[in-house]
Formats: sequence, C-alpha cells, structure tokens
Amino acid sequence: MIPPKDKLLPYHGDKNLIAKDFQVTVRTVYRWLKFHELDNPKKNFGPYKLDECKAREIRNLHTKGVSAKDLAENYGVTVAAIGRILNNVTYREIKETAEVFVVYNPTNHDSSG
Repeated sequence: MIPPKDKLLPYHGDKNLIAKDFQVTVRTVYRWLKFHELDNPKKNFGPYKLDECKAREIRNLHTKGVSAKDLAENYGVTVAAIGRILNNVTYREIKETAEVFVVYNPTNHDSSG
C-alpha cells in the first residue's frame, strides 16, 4: 500500500531512509515518489525546459538568423537540444496542410441493363 504524500514529504527525497523506515526496497520508494510526483523536485531540470510553443519560437528565431548557440543560451539548454529541435527530432513540426487526392471513376455500373 502506498503511503500518503504527507508521510513522504518530511524525508526530502532521502530514498534510503524512506526504505529503511517503511521496511521496503529503494525501488519501491522510487515507485511511491513517482506516484506522488515527487521523483523530480528540481525545477528546470530534465526535458521540461521547452515545450511545443518554445520550439516553434526557436525555429522562427533561427530562420531570422539567430544562431543555435545564442538560442541555447537564451533558453537554458544545450546547442545539441536546439539542433534536435531544428532538425525535427524533438518537438516535431507538424505541417498544417495536407495533399488530398480524389479519384473519380465516371463509369456507370447500372445493373438494370
């Protein structure tokens, strides 16, 4: 049974101490913290620095001549992360237009005749 969030907060993420006090494995503690969304308390850490909107801004600024290095410094990410956005590896740009092909078959298959 997963303990309530307020029972885990006083430990400040000390997984080994939680495991010892609750007599469970550290892996179980990781699952508990993830369940309560306490597994990554650092702000601006991991893949959450950017989103679709910022990726669109990055692409627009790059087309206007802003370098990948400057973009990386402005958004607090690596040049490689900017490169992945510009090359549509992450935050893929979805084209809003689509080609539609209509096939018209003018032959009449009248069964009456």
